[in-house]
Amino acid sequence: MAADPTNDLSTNRNKIILVGAVVAIVLIVVAFVVSNDRQGTTDQNRAPLIAYLAPDDNGLWQLFVAEVDGSEAKQLTGHDQDIHTFSVAPDGDAIVYALPDENGGSAVWLIDPRDSAESEILFACPDELCTNPIWTPSGDALLIERAKPDAPQASRLWWLTRDGETTPVFSDESIYGQNAQFSPDGRQIAFFNPSADAIILYDRETGANTILPTTIMTPVVWHPDGSALLFRDMQAFGEQFGIRMLRYDVDTGDVTNLTVDMRDDELPAIWTDEDVIIFGRKRSQTAMGRQLWSMNPDGTLHALTANADVQYSVFSLSPDQETILMQQFNITTPGAQPGIWQFNRASGAMQQVVPVGIQPQWLP
Repeated sequence: MAADPTNDLSTNRNKIILVGAVVAIVLIVVAFVVSNDRQGTTDQNRAPLIAYLAPDDNGLWQLFVAEVDGSEAKQLTGHDQDIHTFSVAPDGDAIVYALPDENGGSAVWLIDPRDSAESEILFACPDELCTNPIWTPSGDALLIERAKPDAPQASRLWWLTRDGETTPVFSDESIYGQNAQFSPDGRQIAFFNPSADAIILYDRETGANTILPTTIMTPVVWHPDGSALLFRDMQAFGEQFGIRMLRYDVDTGDVTNLTVDMRDDELPAIWTDEDVIIFGRKRSQTAMGRQLWSMNPDGTLHALTANADVQYSVFSLSPDQETILMQQFNITTPGAQPGIWQFNRASGAMQQVVPVGIQPQWLP
């Protein structure tokens, strides 16, 4: 299936396309400049670690790091609220996370995961919810979502530098953005716009936008070379609805449906350098847990796991692309806590890393 996603857009929705041009130069200056001092600073000889969230002694979800086998786990934070999300810098030398406060506001915190220093507030949001920080591929700045506590869906995208300075991505306050993801070269930002019911693909260099209509706000998944991305949309089949996994080609604008059976719910996903898509797959309206599958460039599918009692999700591919970290739990055990496991792509071996933990990410 192929289609041009911009054909049926209304005039009002196309207004979004014009907004970025006004601020394109500002955005390039603020967050597209790459510091020569920071490029290539990752120690290629050091062993990667894993970062994850796990409950502390008080049952609050804190940030931890550990060896890849789960040994030598170290608790990095000790807040009196749960941490919900975090983001590892591309060089592995910093982690940011957003934390609510007792007064209805929040703050974005920064910590060095390989140092014993305590975390510090990078940016305080006393009257707002600042959430979902994500690093630029260069690691010199971040995007965050800012919203009023009484309107969390009306979040706007802001730049946040390592010095704590902020600038809105779009000067038009009516443009909302959620679940932003950078292209591998950092030039484009894909984000969900709830008022347009679409993924907006914003080109920071030209200011142009492409609109991919969808009602599903899950983050896109970029191809490693930036030539394509995966997103999802809902479609009716018979009297039911299913969620399709779609591929968008950046150069041609073609959209291809990758979902073979609309009864299957396919998410999340990661994309390897060999153009293999690894994703979770679950038959809708069944008790079977989400399983791990792969799709080759020719479209052939392979089941990597087959344990109906276990649900696999939140995948993270190792720097050498040989191992997948994932979150899993037994759906047949009432009150079961999720744990972190690793899957070896070559051998198919599955090994537990952390008994209770969520959201694993590799720390290069």
